[in-house]
Formats: sequence, C-alpha cells, structure tokens
Amino acid sequence: MTTFQGILYSALHALSEILPLGSAAVQTLAAQATGWPRPPLALQGVMTAAVALSIALYFIHDWLSMTSCFIQVFLERKKPMTMDERMPFFLILTTTPVALVWFNFYEEIEGHLDFSPLVISITLIAFGIMLGMADHLSRKNKNMYDWNIIDSLAIGVSQLALFIPGCGRSAATITGGLFRNYSREATAKYSMFASLPILMATARFQLHGFPLAGEFPIADTSWLTLGTAFAVALGASLLAIGTLMKQIKKNGVSQYIWLRILLGSAGIAMTFLHNSN
Repeated sequence: MTTFQGILYSALHALSEILPLGSAAVQTLAAQATGWPRPPLALQGVMTAAVALSIALYFIHDWLSMTSCFIQVFLERKKPMTMDERMPFFLILTTTPVALVWFNFYEEIEGHLDFSPLVISITLIAFGIMLGMADHLSRKNKNMYDWNIIDSLAIGVSQLALFIPGCGRSAATITGGLFRNYSREATAKYSMFASLPILMATARFQLHGFPLAGEFPIADTSWLTLGTAFAVALGASLLAIGTLMKQIKKNGVSQYIWLRILLGSAGIAMTFLHNSN
C-alpha cells in the first residue's frame, strides 16, 4: 500500500469512526470506488490506535478527573457520589455487553459477517433513518449528570449494533442515547467516552503480532506509510471530535443522516453498475 493510499484511508477511517458513519462501511465503499485493496489489519490497528489517542487527548481533563476519583473510591472505600466518581462504573457497564459477545462469539460473528458493498450500503441507509427517528422522537431532556445504571446498560446493548456491517459504533451509541432522551451533546460526549475502551481493545487485537523490526513491517507497507497514517488519523480524528461536539448541539444530526443516505445510495449505484458490466 502506498503512502498516498495510507493517507486517504487513515483520514476516512478517523472521520468515519468519530462521526456517526462507520469506518468499515466507508473503507469498503472507498475500496469499491477506487479499486484499491482495503488496508491490511495491522494498518487498521495503527489508525484505530490514533483515534483512541485522540479521544484520550481531547477529553484529557475528564479522563484525569475520572481516574483520580475512581482511585479515591477504592482507596477510601466510599460510595461513589459525584458524576466523575460514578462515570467509570457506568462505562464499565456500557462496555460489558460488547466484551461478552466479542470474547464468547467472535468466531461465529466473524464467520457470518457480510461486508459486501450492497449489504453495507443498505445498512448505512437503514441506520441513518433510525438515527433520524431517534433524534425526532427524543425529548432530549437529560444531560451528562443524569446518567444511571439503566441508561449505561441500554447504551451498552445499543453498541452491539457495531457487529452489523455498515452500522457504525458511533451511530449506534448516539442513536441509543437519543432514544434514552439525552441531549445531543450529552449523547455525543458519552459516545466518545464509551468508545475509548472498545477502540483500545480493537487496536490491540489488530496489532497482535505486529513486527517492530524490518524495513516493511507489513507486506508492501513501509514505516513511512504507517507513521504518516498514524499522524493523519490522529489529526483528522481530533478535528472530527471538535466538529461533532460543536455541530451536533447547533445543527443536530441531520447532516450525518443525509451523508449516510448519500453514501449508501452511491454504494448501491456502484454495485449495480459493476454487476451490469
């Protein structure tokens, strides 16, 4: 894979992982449109690690506060009272359903996933419509201080949709949060918090056995390509987080719904054009 291809894929991966689009879907459609191969697993791991780092950096003050409070709760053996004290426990609850399904049914899920462009395109549109329904029906009368055990588990269950090709983790969690009547900004922020452990675990899986020596750590992919992809993914994801947090409060999710429908329609059109030739 060339450096130019790595740059394009890493930018698309970062933007679609943070925004409610779905990185796997966007990568598949990009490969279909350009005729390029999809990025190798280790390169995807590098890009995923960059996205995880961007979330850690963007919300660094929140993470430091939550970590400090989490440690104090255990050391002092006290009941968590403030939101920073309770939030780590909520995030553990949210991550648990995905972790249980991943560790117990990974081979079965991986063997039955259909990453065909047509299936992904249809799913992009379907979950875009569902996101729009959630935004329209939500009362949006809850904020970050209203999170509780039931809501955390509900978001955890909604995250299981990430196993559906074309859905996207961010779209699933934002949809789930809106259905639980949280404000758009509260839902987006919690979605970012809940994504960090999943992204870290995903990057660890994708980078398993990654060689640290040699001119080409991955077949036909140089260290320059990997380093550039990491830097581009980090910068693009930081930009995407800032854009999402600012725009979702002001403009809602309508732009992402239409973008999903546009991407899905383009994927369907490309599939039929390819099959007709």
